[in-house]
Amino acid sequence: RYRYPWISTMVVAKSAFLVPLLLLLSGEDARGSPLGLAELFGGRTKGPVSWERIADVFEISNATASREGLVRILQKIQNVTRDIAESSGEFPPHAFYSDSANESIAGPEFRWIPAYQASAIPNGASGEWKAPCFQKNKITATFGSDGKTLEVEVEVSDKKSLLCSDWYVLATGSGIKFETFFISGKHKSSWKIENISGEELWDIKTHGVRAFRMLDDKLKIAYDLYKTATLFLPGLTHRTLPEATEKQNLHFMKAMAAVDLPARKNTVDVDIDPKLIHPGDFFGILRLDGLDPMLAWAMGGTHTGHTTIAMQNPETKVLEVCESTTKDSYWPTNGVQCTEYTKWIYQARKASMQVVWLPLKEELREKFDNDNAYKFFKSNEGLNYGFGNLLWGWVDFKEDNYPYPLTSTLHYLLPVWIEKLGLKSVSSLLWTRAFNNRLGTKDLGALEAYEEAASRNMSSSDLMSMEEKDSFLYLQKHNNGSKVLGRSMVCDVFVCEMWRAGGLFGDLSNEFDCTEATNWDIYTLTMFDVSKRPQQCKDADPELDFCQLAGKYQLSLPHYNSRKPVKGMWSDCPRGEWPDFNKPVGC
Repeated sequence: RYRYPWISTMVVAKSAFLVPLLLLLSGEDARGSPLGLAELFGGRTKGPVSWERIADVFEISNATASREGLVRILQKIQNVTRDIAESSGEFPPHAFYSDSANESIAGPEFRWIPAYQASAIPNGASGEWKAPCFQKNKITATFGSDGKTLEVEVEVSDKKSLLCSDWYVLATGSGIKFETFFISGKHKSSWKIENISGEELWDIKTHGVRAFRMLDDKLKIAYDLYKTATLFLPGLTHRTLPEATEKQNLHFMKAMAAVDLPARKNTVDVDIDPKLIHPGDFFGILRLDGLDPMLAWAMGGTHTGHTTIAMQNPETKVLEVCESTTKDSYWPTNGVQCTEYTKWIYQARKASMQVVWLPLKEELREKFDNDNAYKFFKSNEGLNYGFGNLLWGWVDFKEDNYPYPLTSTLHYLLPVWIEKLGLKSVSSLLWTRAFNNRLGTKDLGALEAYEEAASRNMSSSDLMSMEEKDSFLYLQKHNNGSKVLGRSMVCDVFVCEMWRAGGLFGDLSNEFDCTEATNWDIYTLTMFDVSKRPQQCKDADPELDFCQLAGKYQLSLPHYNSRKPVKGMWSDCPRGEWPDFNKPVGC
């Protein structure tokens, strides 16, 4: 699967922010024991939340960094938030909220992500902002006279209504603290820093204390978390998706990503003669399982969540579908793989996938070197899915790739917090191996990498937005159990590399990096023949100019087959503005 940016930031990285948030909401730990949260999270403590306490309470370790661990976290979210609803009477009756500061997040899913407001540099610049309740807010920070504490002050005033309040997360690379402000005035806290590391102190001196505002009150946040969990959980545990899950994902895509998938009128499965499918042809897939709709929202304009390529096995002459994916509840094999077409389409239909077939232009079909492309596949067969660089085809700019309320400031902190929770393997898999590749260093953690980049006059955003090179190699686990140094390829990167190995890019082959590609980049290339539609495809979906082979809902592909391959393509691509998400030439 194309587990794009947010399998990390929204699912795996839930551990970094959701765990303390859940503790705050629930008043109990994972074992049902009272935590004394008024002391721990209610603003009465002098300093930030203890990472060790969070990890201990929720039994977070590297063992959590698995599909099973993710399922447990999502189930825990469901249970805790359901308990909150029962104890409070019910969830808010309305499913969508508006935010006076920014209207660009319409639904409850992901509204638990805090929005960055301002920063305070110790003994330096303060930060100011306006919030829904308190119209004037200011944060300042100073080092204690003994150098062992960081004194943080938030002053709030000009309250909008008698009963309103604002809820914040104050954060550094070494800690987080929840604060709720109901009363005007100065609110002070003291953070112990005498035992922090050198890079943590560098972070505080350089980036200060960052203030993030929660977009909803605590009951609504519980609802937001519940709806986020229900968006994903059935897709992780069911081979065939429940109808309710598909309906929620359809609603999410329309509200958050401006993608409307109408029910198909005539048929669900379209069977064509496999002889019509040629090596090099493209298959685009969308599964309404939380992950693919999240991609459509996060990246903007992307209407598929997975991409594959048709190939002919040179020895058996059997038509196969080749891909880079992961083993899951609905897919039996992990990593870079090829599957006989009839078996593959059966599995795809059983997994509730929407599948479209995009045949190459005739001249490209004739040009495609199946045997050479298959050699590329065999040289990478069994490699793991491309987790090592799955974020970096997406992040090309400091801010222009992120959907509200995610920002570069929060993204900076995610791998740091994940390391603090003892999940260094997750941080390494998704972030720090890439950082080390870009810096030419080895085994640096997130803060160490940021500090090293700063010593070279680079910001953390510069480090994240650097071009991801095809030459970068990542240590990974092979399907045979061995650790190997090899290419890291998400699904569309693999398709791009197969096309390149097959000679489709000609003189441009060495003029761009496949690892910079996204799903959208692949299917918008001018490489497809829109005339090759068997009659059964026309009968099933007369509105489409391509063939949909599976799925209950009609898949559209805006900008399909519209962009010529060019030198340096894909390296500087913004998300685009809602709802059209138009992108500049070269993307």
